Amino acid sequence: MKGVCSCSRDLTTNYWPKTDLCYELGTVGPCPPGHVFRFNDTSRKPFCACDETNGFILWQESGTCYNPMTQG
Repeated sequence: MKGVCSCSRDLTTNYWPKTDLCYELGTVGPCPPGHVFRFNDTSRKPFCACDETNGFILWQESGTCYNPMTQG
């Protein structure tokens, strides 16, 4: 018996409806640059957040993530 890799809408932690694909949590996934793909346990939905582990911070006015001391 061979294993099969696939994506399922039942995998709510990794499934992104806008692209109809699954992505690995903690990666860029379907998110814009400076963001990381995460899962919210309260809302039970995946989302894109600033990649704080790599120093990115959210600029509230634009919703874009930047590295400090860089041109935005």
